[in-house]
Amino acid sequence: MAIFVLRLFWLQVIKHEEYVSIAKDSQQRSFVIPAPRGEIYMMDNGVPVPVVLNQAAYTVIADPAIVDEDDRSDIVETLRDEAGGEMLEGVESRLTNTKSRYEVLARNITRSQAEKLKAYDFPGVGFQQGSIRNYPEGKLAAQVLGFVNSEGDGQYGVEQKLDERLGGRDGLLQSVTDVRNVPLNVGKDNIRIEAKPGENLALSIDRNIQSYAEEALEQGVKRAHATEGSVLVMNPNNGEVLAMANYPTYSPAEYYAVDDASVFVNTTTMLPYEPASVIKTFTMAAGLNEGVISPQSTYVNTDCISVADRTMCNALRGLGGTRTMQEVLNNSLNVGTITVARALGNGNNVNLEARQKMYNYFHDKFGLGEKTGIEVGEA
Repeated sequence: MAIFVLRLFWLQVIKHEEYVSIAKDSQQRSFVIPAPRGEIYMMDNGVPVPVVLNQAAYTVIADPAIVDEDDRSDIVETLRDEAGGEMLEGVESRLTNTKSRYEVLARNITRSQAEKLKAYDFPGVGFQQGSIRNYPEGKLAAQVLGFVNSEGDGQYGVEQKLDERLGGRDGLLQSVTDVRNVPLNVGKDNIRIEAKPGENLALSIDRNIQSYAEEALEQGVKRAHATEGSVLVMNPNNGEVLAMANYPTYSPAEYYAVDDASVFVNTTTMLPYEPASVIKTFTMAAGLNEGVISPQSTYVNTDCISVADRTMCNALRGLGGTRTMQEVLNNSLNVGTITVARALGNGNNVNLEARQKMYNYFHDKFGLGEKTGIEVGEA
């Protein structure tokens, strides 16, 4: 009798906490409560319209410690029939990993697929509701938006740059479950932390301007027999981006079908390019601000002009004679632009004074060589 009492004392008092812990581990499960991802909007004549939405999707999970050994092969075959390509690799080994209490078997299945799988009522197999991205505008602004991969991470564009804001914060449910992994609403140790939804974001992109820009760009690239191109449309009064188009493009909803990953890159902001005649506008702005030219200024245009040991010529020849500053911009005249650059110095050549002034304007005031801070990836 004394031995029996001592044994009870050992089990109920000395080993109490250990056995309580073992019981909790076998009965209590933790579930992630996915945070709804924020939606993305564009403008349509000043009115926000959704271009990236969430569509209900389900993740198939299993507790290998509960899954019946005789059901394993049936579960694999059923997943193969019902989940198809959404079934993860190595499901067989996941189901036999009895040291794990949580294994993912398939991701992003539809409600219909989930209902069919639930009907088989396999012990130890459960479902978590989440979402996948839906793009009602198809390919529109694909490189600006980016996409969300199968792991739920934003990739490229706004989806990656603002992933933290869009993603929100997942919640947690820690609860006692029944034999089929269904949480029970009992137990003093239950924990529920609600998910924090991601932010909805409205872009300055105008859907109509973006659509037109993409159509015009594609036509222009094909007409020029080029391989790629980019277009940027901005509001000159406040710097807002109204359209940012790239060609070729892709469908964010089918990013996995893309063969050449370079199509994901927003070349407008991610790849450097030679500014070429864009510099003419900056040179004119510097000249106007320094007071060395005015809108009424004229000069005598020739086909070519010397800069140090080089001879620079106009692409458009035969426009000799007196020309205005507006004509310099209209016809992209190199000689006229160099004349303004000379005026920033001593008027005879592009000397050190002129070069320092241009650097001050181009780099320090216009920000060439600096990142813009735009909400997409940039080089």
